[in-house]
Amino acid sequence: PVIDSMLAEVGGLGFIGLFLSVVVTGGPLGNFIGDISEEFLGDEELLLETFEFLHTFFFEVGILFFVIAGLVVGAVLKEVSELSKISELALDADGDGEVTLDE
Repeated sequence: PVIDSMLAEVGGLGFIGLFLSVVVTGGPLGNFIGDISEEFLGDEELLLETFEFLHTFFFEVGILFFVIAGLVVGAVLKEVSELSKISELALDADGDGEVTLDE
């Protein structure tokens, strides 16, 4: 589930980046976005630069989240493995390394 979520997030951000570069930056919406930016913000490039900044920022935050989540999942799996070994040793009453129903 973690890997699927990571791939979905990166794919979504990649699609947004592709859309911005193809349709907005050099495509048919470039002039429209420039006109809106000029009208409301006073600078033709400001709105597009803000879109690009937010896209990059969300990508960086997403990558940071998935790195931290991966580290947490790895630590939890390591702890579960250690607890499993401890449980197996605790159930092995005769010390032969095998847990049977007789113990």
